[in-house]
Amino acid sequence: MDQLASLGKLGFWALLVFETTRIGDLAVRGQLVAAFAGPKAGLLAAELLLGGLVPLAILGVARLRERSVALFWSALLAGGGVVLNRATWWPWR
Repeated sequence: MDQLASLGKLGFWALLVFETTRIGDLAVRGQLVAAFAGPKAGLLAAELLLGGLVPLAILGVARLRERSVALFWSALLAGGGVVLNRATWWPWR
């Protein structure tokens, strides 16, 4: 379990960099407001909240990182956020 908790800590930092880059990219390009006002605003909000902030909150607490159930849910949500990111990118969606 100690090794999984260490991987959870590493996952926290990797997810933090990913989410910061994702939001920063939208902000630098001036598309942040448009992204939350467009037709896919709900999907973006779900991706950022459920696939980003919730796993970050779970992995950011050392006590939760030491629980296998919390690690499972944070990994599932983070992976789902990345999949949602890629699935909504396709032009026909």
